[in-house]
Amino acid sequence: MFQDAAALSLPLSISFKPSTAFLLGCPLALVLMQRKFHGRETDQLECDQMFNLFYPLDTCGARLEPVLNPQLAILPSLNVPRYQRYPLGDGRHIYFDNALETSMLWGSRRIDHELYCPPEMVSLPSAALPNILHAS
Repeated sequence: MFQDAAALSLPLSISFKPSTAFLLGCPLALVLMQRKFHGRETDQLECDQMFNLFYPLDTCGARLEPVLNPQLAILPSLNVPRYQRYPLGDGRHIYFDNALETSMLWGSRRIDHELYCPPEMVSLPSAALPNILHAS
């Protein structure tokens, strides 16, 4: 079923404001970097806090904090420990509430969280990685 061209030109929006958004392997950082290269500004999303979860070997996911604030490039992303046992994995609680003194575009907490990736994954062909990482 096709819509007319006028309906397609309307900006898409949602009718509520999410308080928290979780991105998993999302290319948002790559899109925002491309926009900055072309001199376009980054518009703030309508959410209070965003969390960007990515695997270090994922070609689609990337750190978002240095794109939003270049000073944050010196800080490593937060590591999410390997999940081993129910309910606490390695016995530690995971809190997504590490605050930053520097204000960021999408909330006051750290945005980038690096997911555990087994060292053996480095030896796999790069073409197989996106399917494996996104399936996990």
